[in-house]
Amino acid sequence: MKLKINFHSIAILFGFLTLPCFSAESMDCVRAKPVPIFEIPSSVKNYSFLSTSEQEAKESFILPSGIPVSIFHSGCENFGLKLHFTITDEGHALSETNYWLQKASALLAEVKNSGKVNHIPSIQRGISQAIKAGSYKYNEPIETIEGYEYNYFKINSLANNKYELIITHVVAL
Repeated sequence: MKLKINFHSIAILFGFLTLPCFSAESMDCVRAKPVPIFEIPSSVKNYSFLSTSEQEAKESFILPSGIPVSIFHSGCENFGLKLHFTITDEGHALSETNYWLQKASALLAEVKNSGKVNHIPSIQRGISQAIKAGSYKYNEPIETIEGYEYNYFKINSLANNKYELIITHVVAL
């Protein structure tokens, strides 16, 4: 009996046999494991970095001005940072977007001045663009590098004149 080789069948069989080797858990991530954006946290208090998974991490600290900050890292094909600042403020409405963008810019400057930090200059550039445009709407993308890098800005009102400023920075890798 002569054995007839069907390359199509062999290719399908090979694909099924090797499928577990290429599962989501074992594929190399473009971004690699998260690393702190704070390379040298010199003047912040209570600094911590916690890798919560292969693609996620959380940094937290208190700025010299006493403002708590949390930075959430995530991503594989796309990289994202979400910076959360909890601040106290009186007398400004949520609709005053330029005021809140300027506040965010000042907070980013304080983060940048508190140690060697990655990604902050790009985020500051995006916020500056939004301030200059003067008509920013929360959660709209602020494009800093066309088709590659975006920032989003949002603010939540909490109790007792407290607000949570959230800046999201997304990069396509």
